[in-house]
Amino acid sequence: MKNFVMHFIKKYEQECKENDLGSLSIFGNNQISMKHTNKSLLMKGLKYLAGALPLSFLGPVVLFSSFKNQEHAWFIPILIFALVAMAAAIFLMFKGIRTVMKALFD
Repeated sequence: MKNFVMHFIKKYEQECKENDLGSLSIFGNNQISMKHTNKSLLMKGLKYLAGALPLSFLGPVVLFSSFKNQEHAWFIPILIFALVAMAAAIFLMFKGIRTVMKALFD
């Protein structure tokens, strides 16, 4: 039984080396190197997402308020502000998620 297990382990390590996947070693001879998270880039991405959070609530609320007051003189400027806030929220979410993914996987 012991020979069978050792044979299986050696065969698996040989296949991993052939496919350039690293290797599984019970004895600790081989190490698989892993990249670490870029923490400063991760914090930058989280700041973008934190900026997008209030804008994602503020934009629709102001838009709804502007449509309820269409006869008011400030309708057009408030409508433009709401649309800009929603566009900024979408942009910051996109940029934040992209930055977080770059921090984790690059």
